[in-house]
Amino acid sequence: MCDNSTHCRQSQRNLDIVYCGIHLCFLLLLSSALIILGCFTALRNYSSKMLLPYPGHKRKWMLSTLLILVLLCGVGEGVLTDVTRNSVTQPHLYVPQSCALLCGLISLVYYNYLEYWKRPHLTLLLVLYWPTAIAIDVARLIKQTGDIEFDITIMRQVVILTCIVIYGCMLCLEVNLIRTKILGWCYNEKAYPTDVNNKRMFYRFNYGNLLSKTMFSFLNWLFVLGYKRPLEMDDLGCLPSDFECRYVYSVFQQAYDSEKARALQKNRPPSLWKTYVRAYGWPILLGVSIRVLADVCLILIPFAIGGVISYATREYFGEEQPTENMCYVTVNEFFSNGYVLVLVICVLTLAKAILLRFAHIMFDWYAIRVQSALQALTYEKSLHLSTASLSSGDMTIGQITNHMSVDATAIFWFTMYQPWLWGGPIMVVVVITLLYYEMGVSALIGAAFIPVFGVVQYKITDILARLKNLILETSDTRLKKINELLQGMKLLKLCAWEEMFCSSVEKVREQQVKLMMKSGAYMIVGLSTAKTLTAIVTLISFVSYSLLNPDPLTPELAFVALAFFAQLTVPILVFARSLRFTAEAIPSMRRIQTFCEAHEIGEAVNGLPTMTRGFEDVDIDEQIVEDCDDAVYSNKGTVLDSPEVSGTYGHNRSKRNISASKTAGQSDSTSLLKSDHHSAYGTFEPGSSVIETTLEESDVPEDIALQITDGAFSWNPDGSTNVLNNINIQIPVGSLLMVVGLVGSGKSSLLSAILGEMTTTSGMVQFNRKKNSVSYVPQKPWIQNATLRDNILFGEMFNQKRYSAVIAACALQPDIDILPAGDMTEIGERGINLSGGQKQRVSMARAM
Repeated sequence: MCDNSTHCRQSQRNLDIVYCGIHLCFLLLLSSALIILGCFTALRNYSSKMLLPYPGHKRKWMLSTLLILVLLCGVGEGVLTDVTRNSVTQPHLYVPQSCALLCGLISLVYYNYLEYWKRPHLTLLLVLYWPTAIAIDVARLIKQTGDIEFDITIMRQVVILTCIVIYGCMLCLEVNLIRTKILGWCYNEKAYPTDVNNKRMFYRFNYGNLLSKTMFSFLNWLFVLGYKRPLEMDDLGCLPSDFECRYVYSVFQQAYDSEKARALQKNRPPSLWKTYVRAYGWPILLGVSIRVLADVCLILIPFAIGGVISYATREYFGEEQPTENMCYVTVNEFFSNGYVLVLVICVLTLAKAILLRFAHIMFDWYAIRVQSALQALTYEKSLHLSTASLSSGDMTIGQITNHMSVDATAIFWFTMYQPWLWGGPIMVVVVITLLYYEMGVSALIGAAFIPVFGVVQYKITDILARLKNLILETSDTRLKKINELLQGMKLLKLCAWEEMFCSSVEKVREQQVKLMMKSGAYMIVGLSTAKTLTAIVTLISFVSYSLLNPDPLTPELAFVALAFFAQLTVPILVFARSLRFTAEAIPSMRRIQTFCEAHEIGEAVNGLPTMTRGFEDVDIDEQIVEDCDDAVYSNKGTVLDSPEVSGTYGHNRSKRNISASKTAGQSDSTSLLKSDHHSAYGTFEPGSSVIETTLEESDVPEDIALQITDGAFSWNPDGSTNVLNNINIQIPVGSLLMVVGLVGSGKSSLLSAILGEMTTTSGMVQFNRKKNSVSYVPQKPWIQNATLRDNILFGEMFNQKRYSAVIAACALQPDIDILPAGDMTEIGERGINLSGGQKQRVSMARAM
């Protein structure tokens, strides 16, 4: 112990008293402000379950947490210095730090209420506190360096220097809050979230402080309710807007559109994996960073355990604890103390649990979003598949069902476990390196069995991947057979073919079950091997150490090694699982990508939309109306010199722009119509949106509703044979046209060509822009499982006058009269309680 220790500490006493007084004053000021505002102003009646975070909210909470930990270390350093350096206690060594710790806690509470009450002006008190704290800490540091030399190994100087840096960062955050929320300099206020006003939105993760997010305390009400009674779906409320499928799909669709544009430039097919990274790469990288911090905490715990055992051993045998000849405790001496290390273990364990849980929650969120996005993408794609793709057998209902269920679920599990795919091997390498540092070559001898295990796991994973492909193929076949069975149920019952078809489905199912059992057996082998590997490696390493090293295996080394070996279990076990999920995800993503590359209805290179209701509700310039009467769907490309056209479309009557551009050099094989993937479902709904298109002046006369010029159409976009050739048609406005011909002459194909369900290999189809409303009644009527009225209205608003006229025109009144509940009668699946003629009349009424 140094001779001048008493002198150097007494010279600090007066400054420590000033330091304590300043923090006590601000402690009283902040506490008084909270009490006065919360009890004696109008804010006492303020109540809200949501908090809108201010700019820098997360950084503020993280810095405050770090400040509290540093000040806690300062208190521990003062106590340890007092115990080891003085025979009589010196309160000034730890009381000032305790006051600063309390003031740091109160400042965080103050900031929380500042945000909760939406009173940014209250930050002015904090703006006074942080510079004052910086000034007094700088004075303390200067005084200490004047008494003793500045030494980074002295714990007190490290604490003071760290506090100065944190106080400075806090001050910057307060100044930024004044700039953004009070002065509004160079800051655009975000739109007020709609979720806040939604009384059914109970998931308030985005509207709470960082502590609430970390501890998930915003769900406490749900736990209490679940304890009192069984939970129901209504208790959960509705989803936040950023978790709704519409938002999730729009984010993924934007990334997919960007990927398609890049793929088109590089003349390659678009990659769903690159879309996955583009849409969710940064959030997943943030989750990975949090996961790395959790792993760092996990790795530090064995070292702390070793220090505790070493400290306990010295205490047990009465050995003197190491101290250095300095006035204050050094960093090495501080972190060699067993009591400090126990607290360090608690803090590291708590931090590891919080960080790891938060990282897992993030991966769960984005796994759910990826699954929802892929399901929505598959569903949207299925609505735009061309007739050729569906009729050729390349795309079946069973395959589409598997894409939405099995394949999307495989990507879901891959997203959840992907951190272990790379994190597991890295963790194993780091732990083995640290074991080598502790045990020497013995650790490498035990670790030599891990590559052998890796080879076994690789073979098992390869087998599992092949089995997964076979299971998916048999699942497609089974669903296809079940779909055929359900569609032809009436015929099966009439002909008594139930047993024959059931046996066919059962054979495929038996084959699928055998493959699944085989896959489960390999999975059991992989998991059991992973669980026994750690015990084998530990045993071999300890035996090797006893044989090769002359030094005995001390308790400190044994416990540290056991802690490290225990950390190998989870990475190895979960890595094997992540390999399996990766093996399943790769073919699943490939299948969905192949499905997304299938040909669509009216997939045109010039960006032509599915037919719309035209410009009936469009507020545009009269000159533009005169110049742009006709909608042209062509593969030739046209030049348009008209200005932008702004119109109102759809049920939400949102404004859209139709930008006209010059197109040239289009492909020789062009589809007829282009569907807007972001429009409402339904080919000819008023909600269909118009995207970039080409217009020609006066190609269709005013009295012509539809015109086909030199049209040639094919079902197969890649085929060389056209189904229809040299089609030239003009359909006058208000006329009745009948197409008559022999069976197979192309009558239905002509209608399909007009609807855009065929590929236009040459020629053009033009619709009059003012008169282009289209309804289609197929040969096989389509009936919903709903009331008769709902089948006719099909989502339209009920208009009694128009409804009665349509019923009379379609001769449906006698049919309605004989139904039990009239037009409110529930129609069964596929119109089971309607005759063939009644179904056709309902379909016609819907079209009218």
